[in-house]
Amino acid sequence: MKKEKNKILFLLLATLIIMLIIYFIINKPEYYFPKRENYNVYGIDLSYYQGDQIEWDTLLYGNDLPIEFVFLKASEGITLQDKMFEEYSKELIKRNVCFGAYHYFVADISGSEQAKNFLNSISNVKVKLPYVIDIEEYTDRDVAIKNLNTFIQTINNEKDHEIMIYTNVSTYYDLIIGNDLDHLPLWIASYRIDEPQLPKDFLFWQYTDRGRLKGINTKIDLNVFNGSYNSWIKYKKACGCQ
Repeated sequence: MKKEKNKILFLLLATLIIMLIIYFIINKPEYYFPKRENYNVYGIDLSYYQGDQIEWDTLLYGNDLPIEFVFLKASEGITLQDKMFEEYSKELIKRNVCFGAYHYFVADISGSEQAKNFLNSISNVKVKLPYVIDIEEYTDRDVAIKNLNTFIQTINNEKDHEIMIYTNVSTYYDLIIGNDLDHLPLWIASYRIDEPQLPKDFLFWQYTDRGRLKGINTKIDLNVFNGSYNSWIKYKKACGCQ
């Protein structure tokens, strides 16, 4: 009888533990929200993935925090150009929202050809926030660094415009830190932490790729500017935004 009771108690305890685990998995937040006292300037980044059904006024002004900046995907590799870039740009210009443009960098192909693709993709749009190189993956470190430097040089030969690196923490340490790329402003992707811990200041922080906002049906990347609201006003004016 005692063994039977112990068996029942064990099964009840095991069931309770399993139920608690399931509860915490279901109710675990998808991302940590940056502390308001440290970060109070919010933005998003968009690509064709978000589609053509965005309710722009709701997205930009109808959420708990107004969207102060946007980064738009412009291009990828040497041929791909984001089909929504110009349409999104028009909507942001109409609403006087400050925005930048990014290129998804393919590390093992020509940096100069990728830069030409990027410049061509933004040729009809006045971009004021930085041009961004989105570098997330690579196979050969030396080839990646060479192609990145060539990309930057090609842009600098054509435009007098700030260039920024977007990457994750792992790639930052493996590829960016310790060479000439490290002097560029940094937009860091780092999720489920209170804030990134890096040996240099970052300019923007993408704190989740699973955001949900009114005005858009898809999940969305959420970002913050690393500075006070007054610092943001000064920065965006320096970029030419009103």
